Amino acid sequence: MAAAPDNGMLRPPGPPPLGAILVRRGLLTEEQLNAALAESHRTGEPTGEVIVRLGFASAATVAQALATQHGGPLKTEFGYAVGFGGAAPVGPVGPPPVSVPAQEERPTASAPASAVRATPPVEPAPVPAPPPPAAPPAQPDPALLKWQQHAQQLAAERDAALRNVAATEARVAELERALAELRESAAADDGHLAAATARVAELESAASRDAELDAKLAAAREETARVRMEKVALEAAHESMSSHTATLEERLKEASAQIAHLEAERADVLKVAKALGEERRHHDHADDPAHLLFVPGNEGYRLVEQDGPPPAPGTTVELPEDDGTAVRLLVTKVGSSPLPGTRLACAYLVAAA
Repeated sequence: MAAAPDNGMLRPPGPPPLGAILVRRGLLTEEQLNAALAESHRTGEPTGEVIVRLGFASAATVAQALATQHGGPLKTEFGYAVGFGGAAPVGPVGPPPVSVPAQEERPTASAPASAVRATPPVEPAPVPAPPPPAAPPAQPDPALLKWQQHAQQLAAERDAALRNVAATEARVAELERALAELRESAAADDGHLAAATARVAELESAASRDAELDAKLAAAREETARVRMEKVALEAAHESMSSHTATLEERLKEASAQIAHLEAERADVLKVAKALGEERRHHDHADDPAHLLFVPGNEGYRLVEQDGPPPAPGTTVELPEDDGTAVRLLVTKVGSSPLPGTRLACAYLVAAA
């Protein structure tokens, strides 16, 4: 524990400063104290360190003075000390800087600090002086007692503050560990959240694909139902067509039989017509009582029967129409009638130019 600079600032009531204790016990002169205070003010060092550095007093002496100022045993950077105790002896101190006689009278500064722990420092031998008059027994200094109580209170407060600081540091360390764990947990949760988000996106994509597949499946099912219905209809139509085909085949057979019969009849008619034609080829139509006109039209041809012999080929014939007009036709040839069984001559006509 270093001694605070003795710069005359306000202090709590108690023992005098370190320099005053040394001066009062005859271990330091006023000149040495003033020089140490000036050096402490210039460098900012504690007064005790300046006194030891300038050689005005030993480290053990300053430690004892600090223990006395503290009011009890004290461990300082100068060693462990218990204080001077008792009345302050008054003795002469060498002038500054420390003279050889004064150095011989004070304990050497090179004494190890461990020696102070077992025994109090050796006080400088007082210079022989005439015996002082008898004095009453020394009474405890009220200011020293008050300062000791104040120092003990400060020490208790310091110890409590140190305990609070230790507890606070432990709590801070615990909170930092908890914060690190929370950060690790948050990082893990972020990873889990990212994985869950990716999984949700994947599931949504799969659901979208499933919806498309469901729509396609529904359309396929509808198409299958339609095809089945068409198939049933086609099968029914096929059955109907088969039945109709069988009916048509029967009719075709009947028609074929009729055609064969008609072909036979036609052949007979052609034979008869041929015979009649051969007969009529040499027949003169001038005496025919009637004839047929083969008149062509938009809807086919028509046969018109007229009295008298047929017109000669190359002549022009006028025939009345239903609307009251007449049409001129040219006779191309005169032959037999196209109607079977008819012996009338037929004049075949075309439209005249």
